[in-house]
Amino acid sequence: MKKTKEGELLREVTVKTSLEGIDIQKEITVETLLDSGTIGSVMNSKFVRKQGFKLKKIETPNNRY
Repeated sequence: MKKTKEGELLREVTVKTSLEGIDIQKEITVETLLDSGTIGSVMNSKFVRKQGFKLKKIETPNNRY
């Protein structure tokens, strides 16, 4: 388990996840945070672009704030 700078245990669960861009034949492995209270999957659009993956607009946006 990870600790803060002060030595306290962080209460989070992370897993290594493979992301595959089918259209660009690219695969990367990243550490992702699991959130048991979420209702869907979310990925930062800046991260997606930086990794070279393409974004696709969906009919019903899933806005998160």
